Amino acid sequence: MNIISKADPEVLKKVKELKAEIEGQIEETSVQDYSQENFPKLQQYIEGIEKEHILSNYFSLRSAELEFIDCENCPGLESCPKTAKGVLLLVRLLDGQIKPFAKKCTHKKRAEMLNGSGLGSRFKSRTLENFEIHPGNKIAMEKVSEFIQNFEADRPSLFLVGPTGVGKTHLAAGATQKIIEQGYEAMFMPCPDMLQRLRNEFNEDGPRTLMGKLQKVPLLVLDDLGSENITGWAKETFFNLINYRYEGYKPIIVTTNCSKKMLEDKIGNRTISRLLEMCAYRAEMSGPDWRIKKL
Repeated sequence: MNIISKADPEVLKKVKELKAEIEGQIEETSVQDYSQENFPKLQQYIEGIEKEHILSNYFSLRSAELEFIDCENCPGLESCPKTAKGVLLLVRLLDGQIKPFAKKCTHKKRAEMLNGSGLGSRFKSRTLENFEIHPGNKIAMEKVSEFIQNFEADRPSLFLVGPTGVGKTHLAAGATQKIIEQGYEAMFMPCPDMLQRLRNEFNEDGPRTLMGKLQKVPLLVLDDLGSENITGWAKETFFNLINYRYEGYKPIIVTTNCSKKMLEDKIGNRTISRLLEMCAYRAEMSGPDWRIKKL
């Protein structure tokens, strides 16, 4: 209300009447009861609010409350009617004053996590809903579903093996999107690309941050493990990454067309031993190469 001191006299009169009405309602109950009844969605941001805060900032408080109410019938991020899609303009009690701040909605956060996951446009379109199930991948689909269902409680890992073109990456991409929908960050990394990025970072003078992100992200997807050219440096890099996540109970999804023996020869026994112990969900996939089948 303090922003309309130069308003039309009639407006000031109505504001004065509203202020008196609010004061009367507060007197009949309490500041806390009035606040909870009129600004229920804002309670976590205005704990300890006093009468003068309400009287001086009623319109700001009401506008912020309406931001939440508008979102209850959310049409989705693409159709969000807000000027800044997915951003709520709210207020909070800070240092004894009501101050504005912006907050991203759940859909906005999920979209940003998906865009930052490393999934390209092709694999963002590969979902579990459009995955074609047949006898050669049915068990894998069941394991993926169990992995997703138990992710929050158990933090399991998932291992998918099979020849080229049977849908391992499709399932991994679909699972990644489901985990992001649960509110967890994920990094989707084709193994050759990951090693190249780590080498580039190692050879540059700038900060080396990628390994830390790979180690700590809630879900890491290693796509096409075993397809990379392996050197002593690469073996040690894989061990450091897998061992960090192994010791910290941090989930991994792995896709590969290599046998256990091939992976041990390429990456090392101690790394694969840890990786397989982590992977409570494992499935072997079979079937025709769908990429060639489409030709």
